[in-house]
Amino acid sequence: MKLNQFEKIIKYHIYIIVHYMKSNYILFGLISLSIISFLTDEVFSEPFLLYENPAKNISIEYPANWNKTERVEYNIPEELKDDLRGSINEFGDERIVTFYSENGLGELNIVIENLPYYMSLQNYFDANLPLLRQIPNFTLVNSSNTTIANLPAMKVLYTFTMTDPTLPSIEINFQISQIYSINNGKVHIISFKTLSELYDYFQPTVDRMYDSYKIN
Repeated sequence: MKLNQFEKIIKYHIYIIVHYMKSNYILFGLISLSIISFLTDEVFSEPFLLYENPAKNISIEYPANWNKTERVEYNIPEELKDDLRGSINEFGDERIVTFYSENGLGELNIVIENLPYYMSLQNYFDANLPLLRQIPNFTLVNSSNTTIANLPAMKVLYTFTMTDPTLPSIEINFQISQIYSINNGKVHIISFKTLSELYDYFQPTVDRMYDSYKIN
């Protein structure tokens, strides 16, 4: 991040803290305080580590100061699987790992989904878009063709807004990027989420993570 951009963000959130604290919107003042703490902690580049999952034949690089949570394996008895089927995605979504930036303001997920039948990448994207549009206050920013792990992929960038029921006049805006690619009957979905105003700050790091993703 360029220093002048960093300074602008800090000044903006100092204003937000003062304004919301005076207006008794303490929650949003604390959010901005957390953002300032986050930015000042992470303004310098961090080395990257390599995450590998031999069972899923994938790997990705991530910043050394980020945390990760891997999927917990559960042994479900066969006689219970039918009862539980309605509570899981019919395609068999499997969240492999989640990476959290320091202070938790950025989150990257890797999900692998089994396809029940052949679908082209475009067919999958077209089927998934109506589901995304069900997200409250969903706005599609753009969608484009790309590559990941040397495979054809599609990328979608969108925003959505959340409100606190106790403060309905205040909105929190999020921005998400998702990349989809199909390999051997499985969809690899890599998603990154953060506050909209922080997306540009995170983008170089997230782009490097996307570029480092490999299917072995």
